[in-house]
Amino acid sequence: MMMTERDMNDLDQLLNAAQRTAVPASDDLMARVLADAAALQPAPGTIKPQQRASRIGWLRDLIGGWPAWSGVLAAGLTGLWVGVAPPAGVESFAATMIGTTQSVTFLPETDLMLFEDPTDG
Repeated sequence: MMMTERDMNDLDQLLNAAQRTAVPASDDLMARVLADAAALQPAPGTIKPQQRASRIGWLRDLIGGWPAWSGVLAAGLTGLWVGVAPPAGVESFAATMIGTTQSVTFLPETDLMLFEDPTDG
């Protein structure tokens, strides 16, 4: 059932009339609301002050607690692993995207000779 223009006008008039008419709450209703509010208020001295969290605790809670930190740690270690020993697919993909390949050697073979003992058989 669709509303016609006349129905809309009648509804607007009805809502405007309801808005202009103030209906005060009864004294009985106000007394019950205030009694419920007073019953829910804590007694003086029953609220314990919150302990100030440490900086690490604050940061832990900000991230989402220990379960979230374990995910952050796992992602970080995975990123470190892929950075140190990338799979062939990642290496070729990076070479395709960048256009060049870079090779980094942390321990050149010439430096390894310093740690060898020539008398060792």
